[in-house]
Amino acid sequence: MNALLIPPLFPPWSCAGRCDRRGFGRSAAFGAQTYQVRVAATSACRIRIGDGTPTALATDSYLPADRPEYFTCTPGQKIAVIQEAAGGKLSVTEVA
Repeated sequence: MNALLIPPLFPPWSCAGRCDRRGFGRSAAFGAQTYQVRVAATSACRIRIGDGTPTALATDSYLPADRPEYFTCTPGQKIAVIQEAAGGKLSVTEVA
């Protein structure tokens, strides 16, 4: 399946953090005009994007290491992550 790449409409906001078995926790809320985020990780992990206080579970969306993905979101949502096997870093960039 091909990903639809949309160029940023404004300078992207990004955050990065460490991911371990206890979880990365939650990001700050996405901006008021954010409808898509780019997520990349240095090790395999599971992510959840949601309203309020999302918590990533072992059954959530799988993100392989070094394979950036684009996800649809709505303004104000947050992302949560847990590692799949080894610790790593997660990068989240607001795209559109």
